[in-house]
Amino acid sequence: LLESGGGGGGGAGGGGGRIDVVDAGGESRVGVGGGGDVTVSSRAGEATRVASGGELSLGVGAASELVVSHADASASGGSVLRVQGDRVVSHVAAELPEVRAPEDARIKRDVAEVDADSLLQRLQGVEVKSYRYTDEWRRVRGLEGDVEVRGVIAQQVAEVMPEYVQVEAQKRLPEKDFEMSEFHTVDKDRIAIDLLAALQAQHRRLTVGANTASASGDVTITTADAGGYA
Repeated sequence: LLESGGGGGGGAGGGGGRIDVVDAGGESRVGVGGGGDVTVSSRAGEATRVASGGELSLGVGAASELVVSHADASASGGSVLRVQGDRVVSHVAAELPEVRAPEDARIKRDVAEVDADSLLQRLQGVEVKSYRYTDEWRRVRGLEGDVEVRGVIAQQVAEVMPEYVQVEAQKRLPEKDFEMSEFHTVDKDRIAIDLLAALQAQHRRLTVGANTASASGDVTITTADAGGYA
């Protein structure tokens, strides 16, 4: 059902006109305002989907997340990206030439020194493993080939650096037919920052000086200052 607003005789094409496509209950689901604004909505609990003439589509489902799908996606279900209330999840590789983080001093409080020596010791307990993904996860990600990769195991990381690990009570990807409880993820950005602190702690003990035109840099090994460490 199409309805044309009055709006001063402008009709659908006038400045005050409006066209609405309504559902059986009379609620507007697609609206085009006289100023060119377009609104699309669905009934509560129902999905909204917008598709181009090609391979790309956008959908908002009952889970209140925006899902971007592509007909040529290697990942199962065709979805490549989802926007949730607290995160953006990519199911395919992301090409990001530059990543910037908000680090301005004016947005931070309670700034303090970290125990870099403790981080150096604790990080040595994080085990780097080689492994292959399960067939189920390869299907979710659209990974081709049973390739061996290197990385960490979240459950093991949680034993030594629990601050790196988050656990989702229930991981659900409906269009991929995937669901797993107590799904563990690792914040690798925090690992990278703490590795910088650990490197600085090691550098205080084993220092490699700068090279000169005639010689390589000196190597200096020192122990802790008396009374400086517990």
